[in-house]
Amino acid sequence: SLHDRLENRTPLPTGVTPALSINNMQVSFKDISRKGGECVLNSVVILGKVDSTNGKDVSLSMQIPSLDIPTQKMKIRLLPGPPSSLVVEEGEEDGCITVQSGDPIDLNVQVKDAAGNPASDNRMNIQCKLSGAPHLELLSAVASNATAVLSGVPNVRLKGKKPIVLKAVIDMPQHRNAVQPVERTIEVVPSCRPAVIEVYRQVVSEARPSTAADSNRERIAADSEVAGRAGSSISGLSFRLLDEGSRQVDMDDCVASRIRVNWVAKLDVQRIKAGHLPDIKVPGSVGEMKYCQVSLSGQHPLDTSFTVEPLAGPLAKLKCISTNNVVRLDTVASQPLIVTLHDRQDNQIKKISVSASDVSVSGEHLTSFDTPEVTGECVKIRNIAFNATSVGQQV
Repeated sequence: SLHDRLENRTPLPTGVTPALSINNMQVSFKDISRKGGECVLNSVVILGKVDSTNGKDVSLSMQIPSLDIPTQKMKIRLLPGPPSSLVVEEGEEDGCITVQSGDPIDLNVQVKDAAGNPASDNRMNIQCKLSGAPHLELLSAVASNATAVLSGVPNVRLKGKKPIVLKAVIDMPQHRNAVQPVERTIEVVPSCRPAVIEVYRQVVSEARPSTAADSNRERIAADSEVAGRAGSSISGLSFRLLDEGSRQVDMDDCVASRIRVNWVAKLDVQRIKAGHLPDIKVPGSVGEMKYCQVSLSGQHPLDTSFTVEPLAGPLAKLKCISTNNVVRLDTVASQPLIVTLHDRQDNQIKKISVSASDVSVSGEHLTSFDTPEVTGECVKIRNIAFNATSVGQQV
C-alpha cells in the first residue's frame, strides 16, 4: 500500500512500476493489480541459490523512484521450489553408461528446482524404464532430500561376446508436465567374472616316449565320462577359468583359494594358481563309477563335473570254471572248461584280444581236447579227455 505525507492511502501513480530486487538473485512478477491505495504484484518469481532444503533468509527490496522514501525492505524465508529438472550423474558427458553383465546399475538422480536448488515436494517418485531387451524390470525410488538411487540388475542374456545396448528413460510420473525426462544409453558388456570352468587331461602320443613336446591337452566335457585303468591314477589334469567374453581369467591368490575339488580335501594353492589339478585315483572295481567335480565358490559360484569309469587293466591272471568237474576215464567231458581273463584288480577282461594259437593247454594224462574256442569274453575248451591207470584229481 502507498501513503502520502499525512499517512493517507494513495494509489500508485500511472506509469510507475515497482522494482523488486534481492542480492545475487533474479526477481520478477507477472503484472500489477490496482485497487484504491493498494497494489498487488502478481506471480512473483524469485530465482537464486539457497543453502539447503531448509531454505535461506533473504532481504527483499522494493523501489519506487518517484516517492520520497523510494525503498522498502523486508525479510523473507526463501525455500526451494518444486521439481523442475532431473540431473543424472552417470553418463553426463556422453549419455552412455557401461555395465558388465550381472552387475547392478546404480543411477544417482538429483531433483532440481528452476534455480538449480534441491527441489522440495511431497511427491518425488522417480522411475527408470529400460528398453532394448525382453523382461526388463522397472526401476523406481523415492527421492529423499531431493536425491535418489535407482538400482537394479538388467536381466539380459548376451549372445556370444556381443554387448547389448539398452535405453533408459528416467522421469517423475507425478511431474511429467513440469519435468522433462532424462535419457541414457546403457551398454551391457560381457562380464570379467569367471563364467566357465574348463577341465583338461593330458594326452600322450604312443608313437614316441612321453615328453612335454609330445603331450597335448584334451578337454573333458561337462557331464562326460572319462575312462581310466582300474586301480590306476589319472594324472596330467589341468583347468582354466573363462569370463563371459571367453577371455582367460588370471589365477591370483584370491581366485585360487576359492577352487574346490571333491576328490581331494586340501589343495596346493601354488599348483592351482598354475592351473594344475590333483591326480584322480580310479576305483579298483569295474562298474564302480566315480563322480568328480571342480567348483569355484563365492558370490557367483561355478562348477563342472564328470564321471570316471574304471576299465579293466592288462591281463594278469586266469580263472577256470567248469560246471561238471567229474570226467570218466577214456570219455570226454560233457561240459566245456571256461577260462576267463582278469587284471591285477581281479576285474574280468570283457574284450579279449587273443586267438586260439595263443592258448596252450596241458595236463597230466590229458589225451585230447578240441581247439580252444575264443569268444568275446572267455576261452572255451571242449571235449577234454584223460587216459589214466588210476582215478583221482587231474590237473
